[in-house]
Amino acid sequence: MADASLLRWCNRYTKGHDNITPASDLNRCWGDGLRFCALLYTWFPQKIPIKNLSNKTEADKIKNLEIAFTTAEEAGIDRLLDPEDIILCQDTKSIILYLSTVYEVVKTLPIKFTASDAWLRKFDEDEQAKKLQELKQRMEAEKKCCGSVTF
Repeated sequence: MADASLLRWCNRYTKGHDNITPASDLNRCWGDGLRFCALLYTWFPQKIPIKNLSNKTEADKIKNLEIAFTTAEEAGIDRLLDPEDIILCQDTKSIILYLSTVYEVVKTLPIKFTASDAWLRKFDEDEQAKKLQELKQRMEAEKKCCGSVTF
């Protein structure tokens, strides 16, 4: 699976959790364990206490990663990553290999959690509002920078 396709696949199955945003890449975004947990929650919701997860401390992050990797291991996915290593340095190739392995194992399993239509609508509205705000900020910055030009 190509990197962009893998990222899209991951984001498709990590939606639906208020405290977890979509991944923007296949390295830095995975260090707190939340996205690994959200991804695996799609197939194993009974094993991941998604609403109780936090990423405020290093201990929280290690706990999240341990929950995700243990859940994956129980599903037959080799533990290719170490929580402490992931927190220190998110190696893109290692994360891609791990996520590809997750994909291969879960692709035929029944999905047990999907984001509700209401959650997806709100998420889309929030994303549109953020984009509009960013555009307004850029326009204001350009206006301040360039001022009005007369010929």
